Amino acid sequence: MQGLILPLVTPLVAVQWAKGFMGLADVPLDIFNMTTPILILAVGAGHAVQLLKRYYEEYNVSTRNRARQGGGPGGHRQAVVDSIVKIGPVMLLAGAGRHLRLSVADDLRHHLDPGIRLFSGVGILCVLIVEMTLIPALRSLLPAPGKKEARLERENDSGTGSPASTPTPCSGPIATAFSW
Repeated sequence: MQGLILPLVTPLVAVQWAKGFMGLADVPLDIFNMTTPILILAVGAGHAVQLLKRYYEEYNVSTRNRARQGGGPGGHRQAVVDSIVKIGPVMLLAGAGRHLRLSVADDLRHHLDPGIRLFSGVGILCVLIVEMTLIPALRSLLPAPGKKEARLERENDSGTGSPASTPTPCSGPIATAFSW
């Protein structure tokens, strides 16, 4: 459920909020700004999947640490906190950069309608708010990942290496934030 439903909650809630802001501003959804919800959906789903991936990584680390100490299963809620602490600043920086790029910057090569830029930027801010507040709260209320999900994630990481543990010349928060 966490891998299917939660990544869709973020963009769907953000799209509804952005459409609500459009309604408050008396901006109708017309043929020119019809792409705004699609853009918000794409960015929000990408961010949600990144957050989910980091959560699974932190859950597996927590499970291994507790097993070494002779404890029971890993700390599910601690993995939620650790994932937000580690990837939260990067996601906030990336989202703020996207927001500024969409709502403020005037790109002369792409003549976008100001309404599209403004409400896409508002939608990106909505994505940030939802993924930093609602999604961690929901994830902490849901049960921990099952053994099968955790095993699949460990096998996936062991073959390719975790992004967090495999540094590259262009890795880090700044490179991630400006990869848009």
